[in-house]
Amino acid sequence: MHQYRLDVGGINTDWRLSSLTELSLQMGITNTPANACEWSDVRFDLWPGAARFAYAFLFLGERTAGDRAFEDRQIQVR
Repeated sequence: MHQYRLDVGGINTDWRLSSLTELSLQMGITNTPANACEWSDVRFDLWPGAARFAYAFLFLGERTAGDRAFEDRQIQVR
């Protein structure tokens, strides 16, 4: 499993977790061919990692889900 530093200064928790989610997802996409029949343990571990960061962003971030939903609605209205 990959080790990530979660204590880097200058970036808030929400930005850090969302960035780690996107990077993990991209690593999973990049390292999994569309026609892959056999998956190694390393390849398989990339996908749950992305899910873990996404969960952490949604439920352990600094803002509540209601705050994020309100922000998304404002963007859609604009």
